[in-house]
Parts: sequence; structure tokens; C-alpha cells
Amino acid sequence: MPTSSGSLGDGTGVLTILDNATVSRSIVVGTTQWFRVTKIHVNFNTLQHTFSDDLDFLIVGPDGRNLEFWSDAGGGSSINGSYTISDTGAASLSDATANAGGTYKPTDYTSAGGAEASNNWSGVASIPINHPGPTGSATFESVFGGAWLPDTTWTLKIRDDVAGFAGSLADWRVTFDYRS
Repeated sequence: MPTSSGSLGDGTGVLTILDNATVSRSIVVGTTQWFRVTKIHVNFNTLQHTFSDDLDFLIVGPDGRNLEFWSDAGGGSSINGSYTISDTGAASLSDATANAGGTYKPTDYTSAGGAEASNNWSGVASIPINHPGPTGSATFESVFGGAWLPDTTWTLKIRDDVAGFAGSLADWRVTFDYRS
């Protein structure tokens, strides 16, 4: 079957990343046809934060499927840029140094049973949270590959997990490669 690509979900509008809290924004991917996901790319336009290591990002898709695709990266550096997180990224986010805007693989530097367990994500039921490397081995493909797209809700959750710093995200988008 032919594979296509499309930006089917758009979370436009500034999202303030509150200090030591979880914020979220949901989008509904509405299509008139049935498609199966083959790849996912999460795009951030103008992500700003004064202490990068505080940030954790979780995407929750249909049926509670989820991936914590960015966690505790960048050390004590501030960030201000646009990012794409995709299984096809050339490298992982850096653990201890600043991450310039660009395309990266999903990356998690905290133990899978640590601060990013489901009970620490506001509004997420007690379900296992999937973690990418180096802590885990999950990828967008292993979690979401084969998911159906019509009229599904996708939620981005951002957690600032230490007091003292805050930030913002201008907008975010989920881009899917899919097949019919």
C-alpha cells in the first residue's frame, strides 16, 4: 500500500509551561478516511524554558497509547528554539548540554519507574508509561505504529518537574506518515 504524509493535528496557540506543574493541550485528528499510522513526528514551534532539565513531554494517543518522548535533557541550560522529535532523528537529545533547535530521536534520561510514572502525569490513568532510550527502548513506531487515525484525540502533556523555572510553547503539531 502507498504511504502518505500529512500534518493532521495542530495545537496552535501559546501554551504556558507552569512552574512545577503539568499542562496539556489536546487535538482531534479528524479525517474522512481510515488511515494507519506508520510514523509520527512531533514538532514544537518556539519552545522556551529557563532550565531544560526540568522538562518532560508525554504524548497520549488513541486507547491510552503513550510515549514520554523527551525527559530531563539539556542539563541546566535554557532553551529557545523549534524542535522535531522523530524516530528518524539523527541523534538523541543531549543529557547535560544545551540542545539547539533541530530534529532529535525520542530521549529519556530518567529511570522508567521514577518521576515520570503515570501517577505524576495529571489526568493519565494508572497505565504504564512508555520510555525511549537510554532509559527504555520504546519508539513512536513501537507504541503508535498501526494505530487508526480517523477522529482520534491526541494529547500533549508537558511537565515541569522541579520548582523555580517556567517557559512556554508557541504551538505544536503532530505529523503522521500513514497508509490506507
